[in-house]
Amino acid sequence: MHCAKCYPKVRLSSAQHTLVHNGSHILFDPTINRSDQPCALCMRPFPICKFELTKTEATGTVRQIDWSRSDCMNRLQFKMSVAKKSTKQSPCTNHLLPCPLQCGRNIWTYNLDAHYRYPPHNLVSLDNIPCVYQLAEGEFELMEQVYADRQNVPQRRNLKKKNTQTPLLISAAHRASNALKECVGSISLFFFPLR
Repeated sequence: MHCAKCYPKVRLSSAQHTLVHNGSHILFDPTINRSDQPCALCMRPFPICKFELTKTEATGTVRQIDWSRSDCMNRLQFKMSVAKKSTKQSPCTNHLLPCPLQCGRNIWTYNLDAHYRYPPHNLVSLDNIPCVYQLAEGEFELMEQVYADRQNVPQRRNLKKKNTQTPLLISAAHRASNALKECVGSISLFFFPLR
């Protein structure tokens, strides 16, 4: 899978790498219209992608994407609990959560501000909205660095062993070209008989 916004194309190797890379576009790419509320998996604008969340049976609180009721062209499996945590290697905390104003939609956290300012909420001021999400400490700077380095993706290492055998040496007397010379001579006699 490749990033739809980068040229030359950047290969996205995993779900977490996709979230980090696309999150950097959402935060810093001037060509992205934040009011479009782009999907963190494919960058298409809302409402093309829709997500339904389900609680896992084990904990009852950690939500996962229910792909049987969700729609996105990049059906990537990832753990919401991992996506919520910012680390130096994976600084993005963009994840899905139910709208805190209970409109019934599930929103990517980097899109919450735009979600509040456009239908169905149309809020002019966010002063009375309880803060349900904010970037982790240092996340903004780390994501800014991810955006700056987005074209510098490490190349995959070739782990195949190099062939250490010496090439087979064939003497000039045993080359196939010598055998073909004899065949060509007899073929020409066949097509052009001697008189």
